Amino acid sequence: MVYNFITFVQIERIMKNLFLFITIVIVTASCSKDNVKSFRIDPNSKVYVKPQTTIKAVGFTKAGDQALSPLDVVKKATTLRGFNSKIADSEVTWMWAGKDTTSATPALLRMASDIIYDTDGYGHYGLQMEFIETRDFVITSGSYPVYDTLAYIPNANITSARQQIIAAFEAKDTAAVYEIFYNAFRFIPITASAYRDLKRQGLQ
Repeated sequence: MVYNFITFVQIERIMKNLFLFITIVIVTASCSKDNVKSFRIDPNSKVYVKPQTTIKAVGFTKAGDQALSPLDVVKKATTLRGFNSKIADSEVTWMWAGKDTTSATPALLRMASDIIYDTDGYGHYGLQMEFIETRDFVITSGSYPVYDTLAYIPNANITSARQQIIAAFEAKDTAAVYEIFYNAFRFIPITASAYRDLKRQGLQ
């Protein structure tokens, strides 16, 4: 009877320890899943490209050459064009996902998935570097093969936005990502000839 009693006590302790271990595993796994679920990007959310507020609305001008207002840039824009040395042929052209012409600050829109996308549909996100590594962005009207430059996105702006996005993504900071999507990207109205001068001077 003593032998059986000791065995029962031992079994009871083992069962308690096993139950505690299983509980810890379940709680840890649940916390891990919660951490993954806490970083979620709405696949329908947009990236806003707004006019740069520190530059006069007319942008750069030359004699007899007037840039459009930010609102007119948004209304007339058809494509976003730039150069990326990591892509075949280097030159890239994107269409806009939408336009905001009714808010106090007009904006051109790209999809959030152009930058951060769900790799498998289960909340495992990756960075799409093609957009944020492209340089010499110009906002244009027209279509292939004839485009007219309406505005440009400074390379310094793209570099800053890319650094912010990478930091927020690595920190899994959803609020920071949305803030960047809404406020980081800026364009400056400019004419085609003025933009060519800007490039020749090494200012872009």
